[in-house]
Amino acid sequence: MSMKFLFVHNWQGFSLAEWYLREAISSHCHVSVSFRSLDLPSCGIPANDFLPRIISTWKPDVVGFSCHYWSFFSFIEAASWVKHLSPEARVILGGPQVNSIDMAQSILSKYQDIDFIIRGSGEEPICRLMEGFAGKQRFEKIPGLSYRTPELIQHNSSSSASPWKRSLIFSQENKELTDQLSPLSEVSYETVHGCRSRCLYCVYPTSKFEFVDDDMVQSELSYLCNLGIQHIRICDSHFGGSKERAKKILRRLRKVNHRSSIKIYPDLMHMDPEYVELIKDAGAEVTSIGIQTTNRKSLKMIRRRAMHNYQEAIELILKEFPNVPVDLIVGLPGDNLEGLKQTFRDVLDMGFSTVNVFRLAVFPGTPLAKDELTYFGGDAVVHTSHGQVLTSPAFPSGIQKEVADLIHALEIASPLVRTREYLSRSSSSLNLMDLISQFDSESLLEVWMSVASFNPANLRRRFDEVIEKIAKIIGDRPEIRNALKLDLDDQLQQNKIRGRPVNIITQI
Repeated sequence: MSMKFLFVHNWQGFSLAEWYLREAISSHCHVSVSFRSLDLPSCGIPANDFLPRIISTWKPDVVGFSCHYWSFFSFIEAASWVKHLSPEARVILGGPQVNSIDMAQSILSKYQDIDFIIRGSGEEPICRLMEGFAGKQRFEKIPGLSYRTPELIQHNSSSSASPWKRSLIFSQENKELTDQLSPLSEVSYETVHGCRSRCLYCVYPTSKFEFVDDDMVQSELSYLCNLGIQHIRICDSHFGGSKERAKKILRRLRKVNHRSSIKIYPDLMHMDPEYVELIKDAGAEVTSIGIQTTNRKSLKMIRRRAMHNYQEAIELILKEFPNVPVDLIVGLPGDNLEGLKQTFRDVLDMGFSTVNVFRLAVFPGTPLAKDELTYFGGDAVVHTSHGQVLTSPAFPSGIQKEVADLIHALEIASPLVRTREYLSRSSSSLNLMDLISQFDSESLLEVWMSVASFNPANLRRRFDEVIEKIAKIIGDRPEIRNALKLDLDDQLQQNKIRGRPVNIITQI
């Protein structure tokens, strides 16, 4: 008799983990398993009843939840529904949010509805666990598994007795996958597993850095392109894993990609003019560049390379892809308000016109979480329920308004980089971001909301609106108009007198 396994995720579309598990169970599991998946958006919990209906009708033997920081607490609640409706069902947690012994220990101690936790890659553990439920495998032999025994909570080593290699997933022969992919606008894919970096704050579900088989990558990417997927997101931590392999993949995409938009995260260390041309020819784009901070003290503390030092690589990318965003983190250990200001100035000087600013999140099991007090230099660290750092000794509540104003100012100033290089990179005591941050909060918020609501379809018009608002705010402050090399008030007035719509984008 086949064992029933229900895999629950909340990607609201395509889950790469689902198909990795499907392939593992069908190809490597030594017991019969019937697999179903349920895409359960966290915003629908507990309002919808999809999960209770499936539990009540299909009666799964095993229910697995793929946990991320945004879905963790919702899935913890959902686990209690499973046990209430089907007490004999086993409940498993996996995913990045539970990828540590510390987190597994905490969950299994606190939540009795959770039976097992898989730390790290789930393909081999889920197969061996299914075999264990059938009495064909000992739980203590399953890599990366955490579970209760009568005496204690057991955490098995993550090391496997043999290398795990998956088989082909993305192919025309996989009818079920093809039927699911056809209506989707975006699909995720990997050419490598894991990450070379060991950043202090990051929890990565795969610790080993491994290449997916080259022939498989070539075949599967060709299939996705031929299927006409609108957006393909290659979510490698370092696209391709090596410089030459990345170029090889791009050359293949150049041949097979005719209508898909492909997003990649290239390694700045690999960048050269040929690489950039290959990105263009392949129909690909750079998703973002993770600078995070330019504060040397902070970079050393979080064990991260100083990515802003690769200025030539950044210039190569921005020359061809000017709208590539930069990723920045607020609240890093070793950083402070002055360091944050300098980072914001630096990314403007690098030429970024789009910014993504995130608050630091402390994930259980990371080196940062294990020794948080030491890294932050005190005990005044306040988190949200998802681990985001609201305040810390270097970023106390008293300066949060200034931090928010700086972020608003950066997000207002950065789009102006698209119009012209208004900052003098060689010698200028005037910094537009600093001046914008001095606006009163109401004016600052008004301009920022206009920038935040940009629509590419009417980008020129919205820039005109924003600049007009800035002109009204700065009034008679000539130092700002000099920085922009334009008397905004006069120019706006001239355009109105001549009967033309306000359009000063190309003039500043």
